[in-house]
Amino acid sequence: VLSILDEVQETICFDLDQVWAVGCSNGGMFTFELARDQRSADRLKGIVPIVGLPHWGYSDGPLLDGIRMMGMWGDKDNVVPPISNTDDPDKTMDTDGGWYYTSSDKVMKDWTAEKGCVGEGQDPIDTDEDWGLGEFTDELSCTQGCTEKENGDRIVGCIFDGGHICEGDF
Repeated sequence: VLSILDEVQETICFDLDQVWAVGCSNGGMFTFELARDQRSADRLKGIVPIVGLPHWGYSDGPLLDGIRMMGMWGDKDNVVPPISNTDDPDKTMDTDGGWYYTSSDKVMKDWTAEKGCVGEGQDPIDTDEDWGLGEFTDELSCTQGCTEKENGDRIVGCIFDGGHICEGDF
């Protein structure tokens, strides 16, 4: 990833302060690693994990306060379930019973805490600042953290009506 960023930076003119990492499924899990890794974190504005969550025990929030997140997870996802299906509300498990993940609520709590914000990442989305979600409000249930920050540095997590979807419309 760092080599790709270096090459793109050398060949294309773009705003280095607006680099977001986007990934789906395992790629979504990887975005959390990029936000934590000291080699890549300072090069990111934010991450967009789609149907990907950290494995259980690896949700630590971003390395740097300025990294944002816009997560999207399907409520019927049985591969990387965002909603707890175990005795622990912070832990999920795939339907094959082989992998444990961190619930989306726990990720929102961890990111809110690591960024030094108040709350647990469960604040409602302000309809005046909807992150472009306005046309999907019937299909998404979104919350945010760090709403007290005046610079717009938020974390947003959305649950959509769907499964483990990595292409097309949700």
